Amino acid sequence: MGAPRSRAAAAGSVLSDAGAGARRPLLHGRRRGRKLRPGQRRLLDTLLPRLRFALPCERPLDPRRLFDRPVEAVWLEIGFGAGEHLAAQAGQERAIGFIGCEAWASPICAC
Repeated sequence: MGAPRSRAAAAGSVLSDAGAGARRPLLHGRRRGRKLRPGQRRLLDTLLPRLRFALPCERPLDPRRLFDRPVEAVWLEIGFGAGEHLAAQAGQERAIGFIGCEAWASPICAC
């Protein structure tokens, strides 16, 4: 192990294979999602407003109350892509409330 680096130094760059002192930007994945096709944009503009919800102001938040039916537990899937796995799980586990979180719009609109 080398000498510890500060978070600021680590966030700005990393050593490359070119040797000590050579730097390249630190990037994990994309900075922006792919551009949506017109049909995907329409789907996002028309369907998402019907599916999203506002968080209630009550504290502490009980996520089971976000659903229109009683649920025993809530499962959160981060990075659900186009939602095939999430939809299959929701179909099999009727007593569970599922919430999907996806960073990119293009997979959500892939269906």
